[in-house]
Amino acid sequence: MSEYHSKHITQNFKRSIKSLQDNLQYLADNDKVSDKFLSIQNQVIKHLITYFNKTEIIISSLEMDLDEMRLTKSQESQKLFDRVIAFEALCIIHGIIDFPMWLERGRDNLVKEAIEMQKEGIIQLSSQFLEKVKNRPVEEQEEFQRLFDLEWDRKIKKEINRIKEKIDGIRLQRDKEREEERRKRKEAFTPGTQGVLGFEV
Repeated sequence: MSEYHSKHITQNFKRSIKSLQDNLQYLADNDKVSDKFLSIQNQVIKHLITYFNKTEIIISSLEMDLDEMRLTKSQESQKLFDRVIAFEALCIIHGIIDFPMWLERGRDNLVKEAIEMQKEGIIQLSSQFLEKVKNRPVEEQEEFQRLFDLEWDRKIKKEINRIKEKIDGIRLQRDKEREEERRKRKEAFTPGTQGVLGFEV
């Protein structure tokens, strides 16, 4: 509620109470009502004044809380805005000038791609860096490409070795299980031992 409206309501209330009191005083002066009626009406007016005063206190308290919340929200918004500006500056420092295009892909897609690239150990080179490489002599471009191809080959070979180790482990486990099965069968039919049905062989 604006300060103007608050003052306007307070003034109207005070005028209304004053008018009620004047009317009662007029009735009392002219013996139009009994003392009991005057007492009851004065009590009603007193309750109205008390209620109004308490309501004003509550409203004032709520307005103070609202102002504090607005201030906090404004500070948080400013902090977030400062972080965004700092993030954009950090992107530019690292040669990432196409971040608006990346942001259009949406948070979920970016997070998913980031997780996948992190697992694979892959990085996305900045657009400005790639542009500088493109402007270098062809020999330097080829050398740069060769270095990254070697890195990619190492990652592929590492993944292949990991898969081979996993397959070898499965084969070893399977060979152990087969050897154990052959041993049990051999023991089951060895002379002097009980056969499968429990009779002496």
